[in-house]
Amino acid sequence: MTTTMALAAALPSIEVKAVIAIAAGALLLGLAIGRATRRASGPPPAPHVPPATLPAAVAEAIARGDKIGAIKEYRAATGCGLKDAKDVVDDLMRPR
Repeated sequence: MTTTMALAAALPSIEVKAVIAIAAGALLLGLAIGRATRRASGPPPAPHVPPATLPAAVAEAIARGDKIGAIKEYRAATGCGLKDAKDVVDDLMRPR
């Protein structure tokens, strides 16, 4: 067998290369669509709680400057997630 024939037998045909290229493109497109969908379908943003309806324990922790304590108390009072509670407490502690 000559070197050219061996090389030709070792390389995939044009059709196989096309199938591989199409499959790789479809995979990348699927990843991009999945990533865009995950970004768009997150949980709703945390509601802003006016200070009048804020639980007393949360207001006291904020007054002490205890951010972590305020987040814990807010989560216990509302049952919301960590990120939502942090966002609300950050907003309440932000100087106006």
